[in-house]
Amino acid sequence: VEMSTLLHRKDIVGYGPDRPRVAVVVVVPQPSNNNNAGEAKGSEGDEESRILKGALDAVQSVFLTTDRNLIFIVTVVMDGRGKV
Repeated sequence: VEMSTLLHRKDIVGYGPDRPRVAVVVVVPQPSNNNNAGEAKGSEGDEESRILKGALDAVQSVFLTTDRNLIFIVTVVMDGRGKV
């Protein structure tokens, strides 16, 4: 009986129909591979830095603007960066 009471407490469970939690997925695209002859070689690294900074900003924004009790998970997917 005590365990059942403990499991039904909303302050411990923190989710359900009246207090749903969210899973946030931030997808980070791979840098474009179309380097034109006029572009410097360092521009790909600059693009990578901008993309990664954008991902960090997105995750930071989630934590700054969302009630932490409503966050189930925040994950970042680095699209196209692994070898198959």
